[in-house]
Amino acid sequence: MDQSKHQKHTKLARPDLGHFARNEVAFLGASCEIIESLMAEVANKLSAKCSIVTIDADHKNKVKGFIQSQEMRYSFENELPASDKADHYFNTNHADLALVNGNHYEASKQILILSKDKIASVERRKSQLTNILAVLVRDAKIDDYPFLDIPTQTPIFNYDPEGVENLAAIIENQVIQKLPVLEALILAGGKSTRMGSDKSQLKYGEETAIDRVIKLCQGLGLTVNVSIAANQSAELTSIQDIQYIEDQFIDLGPFGAICSAFMKKPNNAFLVLACDLPLIDKETIQKLMDQRNAASYATAIKGIGEEFPEPLVAIYEPKIYMRFLQFLSLGYSCPRKVLINSPVKIVQLTDNKSITNVNTQEEYQQITQSDHVHFR
Repeated sequence: MDQSKHQKHTKLARPDLGHFARNEVAFLGASCEIIESLMAEVANKLSAKCSIVTIDADHKNKVKGFIQSQEMRYSFENELPASDKADHYFNTNHADLALVNGNHYEASKQILILSKDKIASVERRKSQLTNILAVLVRDAKIDDYPFLDIPTQTPIFNYDPEGVENLAAIIENQVIQKLPVLEALILAGGKSTRMGSDKSQLKYGEETAIDRVIKLCQGLGLTVNVSIAANQSAELTSIQDIQYIEDQFIDLGPFGAICSAFMKKPNNAFLVLACDLPLIDKETIQKLMDQRNAASYATAIKGIGEEFPEPLVAIYEPKIYMRFLQFLSLGYSCPRKVLINSPVKIVQLTDNKSITNVNTQEEYQQITQSDHVHFR
């Protein structure tokens, strides 16, 4: 009899998530009034640098100080039922940072406030203190908490303006440290119908189209993934140290290729490049990388005179994956439509030459026979 464990569902790569967002911090050890005020101060200090959502219960007397235009307050009535956690996560995961009232909800990281009147409360919640980022001292001291094992390297600040400033800096650093790793995704799974032959294998100078783009990305220190169609041969290049990602979303073109990349590597960001960009250069890609805004859903190139951003010269952050699936559920499979209907950082070009693409034999002959074009 086979004793191996039966796998009922397809095993998928899962993103590193907290209860409400990829980065989340719970505040506990003080009254809700103090915690709400502290969360408001921290949110106000960081809201210009990242998108923030505050997670709290629906109290009758709310503390003022939340800036509605800069961050979102997400409230629940009473306690959050376990069965509703997924639904609430779908409403809050877009944020770069969730600040959580630890008197009501848990988070993967915590800020402990030392208050005499809440020592017993902390003891009841000690199982929630799994990763303490910092301690704020109000009117108690660490010796009053013998039931806690606080690492000696944990930063300790007084609960005053300077302490709150230091606390905000620590939380900001936690967000920066978790900036999604950027990899390249080169799209080579198209049918090349208008060209009549595989565009990735067209020669520009001494190199094929796909070899040019791979070398540019590797020269910028990026891990390179090549997107291929289902059952397509993974022999498009002889360049080493690349990975192939087979399309799992059949006949959805670049949209499906991007979704397939996030399906395989849900914690990564992707610099998406079409393989038919014979004049793309290091300077354009570097400009895009330098101006990357991870707090946006994406960072995209926009050419001079173009109304919309270029979806195939763009950096997509991992949080956009869910947005892609939402558009798909509405019957849309166009990456550009996702970009123009989402908070996106635009990088404006001063010359459109680098984003010229080649789709037909006439365009190929024109660009390869031009005396003004030099491939490098």
